[in-house]
Amino acid sequence: MQKCEHDLSVYYDGSCSLCQAEIAHYRRQPGAEEINFVDVSSSSCDPGPGLVRDTAMARFHVRTKDGTLLSGAEAFARIWAQLPNLDRQDAARAEMVFQFAKATDGCCYHLP
Repeated sequence: MQKCEHDLSVYYDGSCSLCQAEIAHYRRQPGAEEINFVDVSSSSCDPGPGLVRDTAMARFHVRTKDGTLLSGAEAFARIWAQLPNLDRQDAARAEMVFQFAKATDGCCYHLP
């Protein structure tokens, strides 16, 4: 298992405008300095053991400090736990984002 120097590493599709907006929101939160945000849209990106670039582009992933890899709703829940200012309003906003993304094929977010 690959260990991380940050509390979390977040793998996201930087070519997706919805993903960019969500990550920008997270970066503005207290606690975000402990998160390594990794844009996997570059073809040279290697997200590390257990995660290939195409999979990381298709679904949201988080790697914890001990190397555990999470995806989808589990990954979002882990980020929200890391960022203390995120609350139920953010969870409701995220659910709306997920529903929109599910309805549009062009986005990287896919619900489990």
